[in-house]
Amino acid sequence: MNKSSLISLSILFLILGGGMSLISSRISCMGDCYLIVSGDLMFGGQGMRLDRSVGGLIQNSPYLLWGIGGAYLIAGLVKADEKKD
Repeated sequence: MNKSSLISLSILFLILGGGMSLISSRISCMGDCYLIVSGDLMFGGQGMRLDRSVGGLIQNSPYLLWGIGGAYLIAGLVKADEKKD
């Protein structure tokens, strides 16, 4: 992989991590998990019911995506430019 593709992948994963962070802040898990789409999180919120494993996966995915994005960013910044003769 060249340097620009590594940095592009890092930007993609960091943006995905930010989006998943916004979504994961709207998930409430107490017995069952709910993705709250309107209203307050606890009282009067309307949303859709999620499986507990899917809710946990969505809540923990921003950390994984930010980690992968950071690793690609470091790899892209450290990688030497290829010289063409």
